[in-house]
Amino acid sequence: MAFATILDGVPVELTPGVDYRDGDDNDHSWSSLSIMAAEDRAAIGVYTIVEPEVPPGQMIASSTLAVEGDEVVRVAAFVDLPRQPLRVTKADFQRRLTPAERYAVNALRRELNALTAADYQDPANALLLAAEDVLQAFDLPAEFIELNHPDTFAGLSLFAYLGVLTQARVIEIITP
Repeated sequence: MAFATILDGVPVELTPGVDYRDGDDNDHSWSSLSIMAAEDRAAIGVYTIVEPEVPPGQMIASSTLAVEGDEVVRVAAFVDLPRQPLRVTKADFQRRLTPAERYAVNALRRELNALTAADYQDPANALLLAAEDVLQAFDLPAEFIELNHPDTFAGLSLFAYLGVLTQARVIEIITP
């Protein structure tokens, strides 16, 4: 899940994992923002970014944020996915992540490792369990990761939704 605040009428995406300080100088942790109701976030000036639906066979080439009514939406330009696989080694893929992003992925792994059997049965954890599938796919013995594969984009977009990455970083990571 990605969040934004509005500064001087301009929506600004918040950095995943970084605490937010509201106008009253109160700090709010990223994890507390993630579990707040939308109206409670809006009361402190934080809005969930409404993400566009990516058409099949395409990816986001660039995006900006816009305020539409009482929502912050990501306005995206789409391009067709290249037909030839764009492959990088797993090590090169890891190098595309910043240290903070690698830390956030590892924090997600720790969160997943702490899940109980009951957590796996809870429908509220569906996206978290999907993230586990993405991480397991990255751990498979394949030598390469295809940057332009729809599953790579979908997995990284899920990480953006969960706050591990921003959608803008997803585009940077998969762009050769």
